Amino acid sequence: MQETQKDKLLQMLLQTLATRGVATKWASVIKPYSELVQESRALISVDSYREEFRVYLESNPIIQNTVETLLSHLAMSANVKW
Repeated sequence: MQETQKDKLLQMLLQTLATRGVATKWASVIKPYSELVQESRALISVDSYREEFRVYLESNPIIQNTVETLLSHLAMSANVKW
């Protein structure tokens, strides 16, 4: 799936969530996937932040499981092949 398709799909899913009062800020973003990738790359380029984030994720393994589950549910609900 190309980045523009991922943006459109994620935008559609976020808009659906926004109607339920969730993720309203992200629902208004035109290219949410691209912006998340860009923001993540910018954050990960800062050594101190990267280390702090690594330690946090290692101490909270449920976050990785939650993110993986969320992405799986979003993809299945949209019948997507990533």
